[in-house]
Amino acid sequence: DNYENWSCLVRNYLLGHDLWDVVAPSVSEIGAQSRLEAERWNMKNAKALHIIQLACGGSETLTHIRDFHTAKEVWDYFLAKYTKLNDSDIEQACSSVESLPNPTKFEGLISAIERRGY
Repeated sequence: DNYENWSCLVRNYLLGHDLWDVVAPSVSEIGAQSRLEAERWNMKNAKALHIIQLACGGSETLTHIRDFHTAKEVWDYFLAKYTKLNDSDIEQACSSVESLPNPTKFEGLISAIERRGY
């Protein structure tokens, strides 16, 4: 799983090309911008989206993101897809905590992990 490496490289590339703000916007909303600002944002979004698409490599990954229209949507999709714990990870974490001495001390942690509220 190379998401961590991929995201680091792409994030730095986008930062270096002044495109990161379309992936992780700070304060302003697109709807509140002037026409000129909206055009600038659309251009930067198109560049960032294209860079992310090219960085995905094969067409298999592209099929999952080709219908997204913003770089932020694609970034958030990958973030959610590749940084979640799966059920076996959760079971293993709960089992490890339960095997500790005095596991009742960690009931809150176990409940939070099971609810995925970590």
